[in-house]
Amino acid sequence: MTPITIALVMSWSPCYAKERVTELAAGRESISALEVCDLPIPPADRLWLLLHQEVLPEATLRELACRFAERALEREREAGRESDVRSWAAIAAERRWLGGELTDNGLGDAGAAARVAARAAGAAAGAAAEAAEATTQLALVKAMLVAAREEPVAAKGDEEDLP
Repeated sequence: MTPITIALVMSWSPCYAKERVTELAAGRESISALEVCDLPIPPADRLWLLLHQEVLPEATLRELACRFAERALEREREAGRESDVRSWAAIAAERRWLGGELTDNGLGDAGAAARVAARAAGAAAGAAAEAAEATTQLALVKAMLVAAREEPVAAKGDEEDLP
């Protein structure tokens, strides 16, 4: 994984001023993705730093997106609201695409159907719920980073072995 430098962070146009980014670096030329997980900033800001292709491989980012979407759909189900089947189908399609079993066009079609379903649902989450979810998502990213340090990145199709 690419070390995260002040210059790299600034190239992403963060909401923090360069002085704050420099302060968070605490004299280090760069920090690791795992170190980002423990920065004294809100979880959503730590996620923003981590969820870039320069930090995590595209396949990992896509798998995380699937997991985040599944959690959101499961929370809806637990609240007594069943999500549109097109949303679940889009997640399954993404995983088939990651495994090389689906073409780019097939993935695009599934994504378009999911967007239609999302607009039809018109769901909006409150700020408190979003903050709680960011904390959970950050924990998942950190677990994946720790696992990656201990063993090679999982091959396509081995997603069930990830935390």
